[in-house]
Amino acid sequence: MTFLSTSCSLLAGGVTAGFNMTTEADDAVEALLRRAGRRPSPPDAVAAAVYAHTRRAWEAQVHRREVVRHSYAWAASVLLLLLVSWGAWTRYPHEVMSMAPAGQDILITHTKWHPLAARHGGEIYAGDSVQSGASGALLRRFDGSELRLARNSRLSFPSATNLRLWQGRLFVQTGSGAHPRSLLVATDLGSVEHLGTQFLVDRKANALMVAVRDGRVALHYAQHSATELQGGQAARAGRSGGPDRLRSQGH
Repeated sequence: MTFLSTSCSLLAGGVTAGFNMTTEADDAVEALLRRAGRRPSPPDAVAAAVYAHTRRAWEAQVHRREVVRHSYAWAASVLLLLLVSWGAWTRYPHEVMSMAPAGQDILITHTKWHPLAARHGGEIYAGDSVQSGASGALLRRFDGSELRLARNSRLSFPSATNLRLWQGRLFVQTGSGAHPRSLLVATDLGSVEHLGTQFLVDRKANALMVAVRDGRVALHYAQHSATELQGGQAARAGRSGGPDRLRSQGH
């Protein structure tokens, strides 16, 4: 008991001494502050100059942030425009396959729209189709060759080197000095590959007639090997068989 009482007395004495020291320190700080007095306020001109400088610095910082934000927005917009333009350019047709001179009885059906290619009357793009009227139609390709459709014929343009004759007659002719692209005229009965200069494809109700005026073509039919026809030759292929060679009787 004596030891416990002594320990408690020492602890209480230490706390009291510490409290007294803290109080004395606080009193000394307050006395020092009273001696120093209030800090004098700067002149109004100095205060205004400091305020103006601080405001300019703050506005400059805000402006820099706005410039950076607008720069990022502008860059994102340009990137988005480039991506959209690239997608449109690759997805939609933009190359003119053929041109139909004005004044003809012809119906051009555009199957796709291209946002970057201006449509002009008579221009035929990939995927388009052409229906000739009672007087037929003339189409000019940009390699110098001509496509002549008989009346009430329908022709489509899957690509620059592929044509599809759905009905009627098509005569292909390359002009003098032209350098024609390779060309394949397809029908549901067979296809004709352009190897020469002038030939006729006639899609009849149940048969396909091919006649060559000059040069040569290759007639592809079903599983048969290609039949090559030269100037003055003709052939017929039908659902029942063929192709059978014929003598061309004119076009």
